[in-house]
Amino acid sequence: MLTLAAMLAGATTALAATRITTRAELAAITNDLAGAYELGCDIDLAGEPWTPIGNNFNKFTGSLDGCGHVISNLTVTAGSSNYVGLFGYLGSSGTDARVANLRIANATVSGRSYVGTLAGCAEDATVTNCSVVGATVMATGGPNYGRAGGLIGHIKINCFVSRCFAIADVSAGSHHVGGFIGVIDDADRFPCVVSNCFSVGSVSSTANCVGGFIGFVTGGHGSGSFVFDCYTVARPWLRQCRRLLRQVGAELQSHPCALLHGGWRWRHDRQFARRRLRGQPVG
Repeated sequence: MLTLAAMLAGATTALAATRITTRAELAAITNDLAGAYELGCDIDLAGEPWTPIGNNFNKFTGSLDGCGHVISNLTVTAGSSNYVGLFGYLGSSGTDARVANLRIANATVSGRSYVGTLAGCAEDATVTNCSVVGATVMATGGPNYGRAGGLIGHIKINCFVSRCFAIADVSAGSHHVGGFIGVIDDADRFPCVVSNCFSVGSVSSTANCVGGFIGFVTGGHGSGSFVFDCYTVARPWLRQCRRLLRQVGAELQSHPCALLHGGWRWRHDRQFARRRLRGQPVG
């Protein structure tokens, strides 16, 4: 018969996250895409191109807590490939993959379609307290490709993105380009929620469906994906808006979700979003 101490020890082991402190350890996430991970320090990826974690055949379904650390100098050059970013494909239906408290600085990411600094595509995933500063994102495919965003290229099926921002320049010769997210897709009748986020930068495309914050929202089945308390700023106005950015940053830090919970804080955020969607009190 197991003692209480043994049961608690087993539970602790099961919940323990693998600590990552080097580029090689970060890349090794591909060996266990369902694992739990946390960064133990800042990681510099300069020196050679990065291979995205996960793709549409092998998706990342685990969790990564950045613990406030920075991944810098991310370079992904995959002009003929889809699903491009730090993560190629984040999450899968029914898994609720999670990324939180992660900062990415000085990134250059290019691919044919589904391109974003953090992830090319996110499905049934929770992304909170993440930021991108100083990124260039490019979708190189023709008019039938696209889905590029400063943070994520494409989100779908119950994705939840909260208290994140992207300062990035995004460009494409294709459809569905946004400064923050390229496409929100609720076509499968499972709404996505984006809350308390902002983007800063230039967005350009020679095709249709281009937006400063989100390029396109698709679906039309009454599922009701929702974006609230978000904004975007064009890069030429950045100097004039620095005071505003500091003010909004302070407001996000004092948000009820931030005050009530530490660590992931994702459960309360989801409750907050559901109540907001239903018009219920959120205090």
